[in-house]
Amino acid sequence: MRIRPTRAYLELMGLAMWEFANYEREVVHIVTTLEAAPPLQPGFLQEYSGRKPVTAGVVARRLKAAIETYDGSPSGKTLVACLASFEALTKKRNSLMHAQPQMELDGSMKLHYYGSPARRRGTEVVKAEVPYTIWEYEDITGFVREVNVAILAAKEPLGRLRSNAD
Repeated sequence: MRIRPTRAYLELMGLAMWEFANYEREVVHIVTTLEAAPPLQPGFLQEYSGRKPVTAGVVARRLKAAIETYDGSPSGKTLVACLASFEALTKKRNSLMHAQPQMELDGSMKLHYYGSPARRRGTEVVKAEVPYTIWEYEDITGFVREVNVAILAAKEPLGRLRSNAD
């Protein structure tokens, strides 16, 4: 039996993925600008846009590494906040992407994410990063809003980095 979600739910899912892709691209531009040494070379943007897929986790690790070696303006604090936002929204996006369709009691279809399992790092047990989530329409709308706020927040340090490069 195959029951489809509403058209509005599917359109919102598409918008959420689209907006996150735009956000990730902004972060890639920040990494590229931080890593580039004069003369400006294509750098990470070219790698990101190449044939080999680059995950959001790789983007976050590159941003972290670039921040650790950066000592200019904007302040490291602003860039660290950008990194924290990107990492948090990546986890949410992943929970949305890896959620499974399930029928609700009212017959509608929604995505359910069953949580990331606890895992071990050496002797330490790391708790689940994202708990069980039912992705309601309002939750997806909220995610899109959060991503849009993060895009605007990322534009500010990117603009300052680019003006410093000139």
